[in-house]
Amino acid sequence: MHRWMIFVLVGIPTLFFGQTNKSKYKAGSANQFTLFDVQFTYTKADADSSKPSKSHFYVKGDLINADRPKDWTNPVDFRNGTVHIRLEVLEKAPGDAPTVWTLCYIPNKGQGNNYGCTGTQIYTKEGVYERDIDMNSFWENQSIIWTEGIKQMDLVIKDDSGGQGHAHKRADSEHFFLQRSESPWFRWLQVRFMILVWSKKDLSVLNINNVDNGLCRFCSKAFSILQKVG
Repeated sequence: MHRWMIFVLVGIPTLFFGQTNKSKYKAGSANQFTLFDVQFTYTKADADSSKPSKSHFYVKGDLINADRPKDWTNPVDFRNGTVHIRLEVLEKAPGDAPTVWTLCYIPNKGQGNNYGCTGTQIYTKEGVYERDIDMNSFWENQSIIWTEGIKQMDLVIKDDSGGQGHAHKRADSEHFFLQRSESPWFRWLQVRFMILVWSKKDLSVLNINNVDNGLCRFCSKAFSILQKVG
């Protein structure tokens, strides 16, 4: 099966690993938090049967940090900060089919469209993919009432054809999901996702020398950015 791992950090990135929701998301700087840290296997059957929407993986309940801010604007302004997205593709079907994940913020209270989405870059191979997004630049970010917080994150797997290119609609599912059986229901992928978000207030407060790189071995790009800003 394909497996994915996703991490979401808000603020300046410091990662902690553990078995429970509470221990996994220990507090770091006041200007940072981990929104979620998820590794999962996603099958063709999951894409076909996920509810309420197909080709979705839902980050909610124990999968999302219970201690995330209830208000993303105060006392720390995360709403006007930056999100760092890190996707680690651990297993992918051969053939280099262009693939992308849309990452949607589902708020406790919305307006207009009632949710907003950012996403990964398009990828074709296994590996690590990172990018940084201004929190004011992604699609429908203004439709989220940030003072009311985020309820969950919806992750949507698509091809590169545009907003409606969901993986479950593709007839050639073998290009998205590894095939180890004649049955299409035994096709999968494996990923790990990480999203880092740091506040607008101060991008230079992180003392990189105090970070255990064993715990944050994948944060090199974010550290490099912070060093340049500082």
